[in-house]
Amino acid sequence: MKELIRPEVHQFLLDYRGSPADLALGKSKFPGLSSSQLAQQLQGLRKAKTKLPSWHKNPAILYPPKISLEQSSSEATAQYKAKLVSGQSFVDITGGMGVDSYWFSKQFERVDYFELNSELAGLSAHNFKAFGAHNISVHSSDGLQGLKDLKPDWIFIDPSRRNKTKGKVYFLADCEPDMTTELDKLLGFAPNVMIKTSPMLDISQGLRELNSVKEIHVVAVQGEVKELLWICSREYDGPVNIVSSNLLRTGGFQSYTSAWTRDIRHPEMGTVSAYLYDPNPAMVKANQHDGFAVEMGLSKLAAHTHLYTDPDILSYPGRRFEVVEVLPYTKAILKKQLKPGKANVATRNFPLTVQEIRKKWKLQDGGEQFLFFVKDHQDQKIVVRAKRI
Repeated sequence: MKELIRPEVHQFLLDYRGSPADLALGKSKFPGLSSSQLAQQLQGLRKAKTKLPSWHKNPAILYPPKISLEQSSSEATAQYKAKLVSGQSFVDITGGMGVDSYWFSKQFERVDYFELNSELAGLSAHNFKAFGAHNISVHSSDGLQGLKDLKPDWIFIDPSRRNKTKGKVYFLADCEPDMTTELDKLLGFAPNVMIKTSPMLDISQGLRELNSVKEIHVVAVQGEVKELLWICSREYDGPVNIVSSNLLRTGGFQSYTSAWTRDIRHPEMGTVSAYLYDPNPAMVKANQHDGFAVEMGLSKLAAHTHLYTDPDILSYPGRRFEVVEVLPYTKAILKKQLKPGKANVATRNFPLTVQEIRKKWKLQDGGEQFLFFVKDHQDQKIVVRAKRI
């Protein structure tokens, strides 16, 4: 490990312009270090630049194999999670790369990190020291077994996809540990448990299978849903709040909280007005988009067209647009009005994909104009030309 964090090695990786594959195939210029070791660090360093900026800035950090880095939380989502909790002691029983444990350590006097993979645990221990996080104890062992000797205030668990499960994960039973059977055990060790799951997980099904859920956080980063967080408290049997949070590039976030309900209120349908409102994907996953529109008095373009409109400009947890014009989707009109060039194309409830539309109308990605290809409440295909506010 010491050889990998030498200043000249770190500088070499920063200056290297080839790919990790090129580096792995070449000859190492550093005695005692293989080309594959250097390639692994190069790959991690480059990925960390956007996903883990604090890791990227610290020259003493070491990176695990690609799969561990891909499975880890981003710095933005780890910081978000840490702000939800506090107390004396915390246990992360599925430690992984340690990103979550590091940020949790800022909220607790003691953090116990568990990871079955001894190499990954050793690397995380090194990185914790590099950050000066001396209140984290590293255990290369089974976290579920380790709980027997601890009495934490909080437990964090990130169940992984079962080896036999292929594709996307929609149900808790497709993960291990299986939280449908393990949650009550965990709540026997700690009064509070936070579960991180795939964003594809079915929320309604999860609520039917889990007891003691107090809150669910749907966390998106710059418009892409990354994870679901289930906040569970021992013996809690009250209403469940669902929080949709979209973390922004600026460091802030858009957030909306509502009570989880099956009785969704639906807004009135209406024609496109002066302003268009596009809910962030976290709201859509949380099934809050229609209820929020009712609260705000917004009209919806169509039952399955998740865009909303209003004659006034309003504060909104999503994207806002000023409508320039509305065009019927006919060949004669669009041939005259849609000139080849740059445009940000989006579809809602429309029979063609974005790629098919770009090809058909010779539109390149980018520019300042936005084109929404949608169906309206009369089931007519239209194009809304708009500019972002």
